[in-house]
Formats: sequence, C-alpha cells, structure tokens
Amino acid sequence: MKKIVGISLGFGDIYDEGGIGKLHQPLDGSIARFNAVAKCKPELIICTAGYSRKSPTAPSKERKLSLAHQLNRYVTEYDQKWEHRLFTRPLCWSTRNEIRVGIKIAKCRDIDGVTPFVLVIASNLTHLPRICMYTKLYAPKNWRVKLVRARHHFSVLDHSLEPPKIARDIIYIVKVLWRLRRYQAALR
Repeated sequence: MKKIVGISLGFGDIYDEGGIGKLHQPLDGSIARFNAVAKCKPELIICTAGYSRKSPTAPSKERKLSLAHQLNRYVTEYDQKWEHRLFTRPLCWSTRNEIRVGIKIAKCRDIDGVTPFVLVIASNLTHLPRICMYTKLYAPKNWRVKLVRARHHFSVLDHSLEPPKIARDIIYIVKVLWRLRRYQAALR
C-alpha cells in the first residue's frame, strides 16, 4: 500500500508582525498550498520553510516565527485535524531545498525501505514546472509525484521570475552532474 506524503511549501508570512501578530487577511499563499495538499489526505504533511534566506534556522528582526512554525500555529488554531500529521521544522529556505529536505524526511519515515510514496506538492501553475524538475531530481524512482494546483496570488514579478529561476537551476544541475562525472572518471 502506498503512503501519501505532502510537502507544504512556504510563501510568506501567514501572521502579521513577523509571525507573532494576527492572521493576515486575506489568507496568504501558504494556506492555499497547505489546503491543496491536505485535500489529498496525506498521512504526513512536511513543512521545512525557515526564517529567511540568510538565516533559515534562526529568528531575525523581520521574522520572529519561521514560516514552518507559522503554518503549525495556523493548523493548531484553525484546522486541528492536521495537528498530529504535520511535521514543521525551520530547516531551509527556497523551493528546491524545501522539496529536497522534505523528501529526505519522508524517506526517514519509511521504515521498511520498500514502501513507495505518493508525494503531493501544491503551488500555482507558474511554479509547478520548477517543482516538477526538483521532484524528478530528488524523489526516488518508485515514488509517484502528484502536483496539485493551488489557487493563490502570484505577483507579475513572481510570474516573470520563474523562467530565469528554471534556467538558473538547470545550469546548477548540469554543473553538479558534470562534477560527478569528472569525479567518477578520476576514480577509474
């Protein structure tokens, strides 16, 4: 039997005052992404979104509560049915790292080492191609990936930045693969 695991990606503060104030209105993209993942009824939802790009694991003046902890607060206050299925730790920053670390955490939950997962990740349509690229890179081959559309606001700037981010990440992947190839050739 396949286990369903969701990764809920961060998308800015859910609460005012760097995470410690009142709930933002209207609700932000993080909640739309969480709800879209939750509709697939996963056994576990992982959120590893940290505090900031500079310091994902430590609070800052601007953000006193990490994006992962803000999601945990939201679930505790408004959607308790997910409280015991939610894994939230401020471990990283960026879509690529949230997916990479989320998959690593899901693998640790796989005791028998054989059970394939259905990995569910939600975002808006512009962001999904990049998410697809990361899941192909990091998810084991026997896992099924289900990308779900979450309807949330993405600014014109955010939409326009996605193609350059895809190009940047393809260049990064090619460099890593090239280094691995050279390293393997040197070992022979």
